[in-house]
Amino acid sequence: MTPHWGEIWRYESASGVTSLPGYHLIIASDDAMAYNPPTVPTLAIYPSDKHPDTILAVTIPGYGWVTPLRLGYAVPSRLTERVAVLDEDTAEAVELRIRAVLTRTGR
Repeated sequence: MTPHWGEIWRYESASGVTSLPGYHLIIASDDAMAYNPPTVPTLAIYPSDKHPDTILAVTIPGYGWVTPLRLGYAVPSRLTERVAVLDEDTAEAVELRIRAVLTRTGR
């Protein structure tokens, strides 16, 4: 499967373990990035089981919270299973916060 924006995937690190609570992460790439070869990193936001204490946090029901302050990369070949897709409102909230951070830091 190819990862797409707004999906939650189980992720296995190179060492076979992960620091992510519940082994999940949210793919925060646009669909154009999803056509990269399996070794090209895909933009991701790592969930936290604790509130990150920022107004940028978005609750992801069943998975904890995400914040664009935890933006990183995931190697698509290590995404082992798609477990959920964000609802439209939650996906929009995540996207707005990513845009706010990237716009602000890009100045």
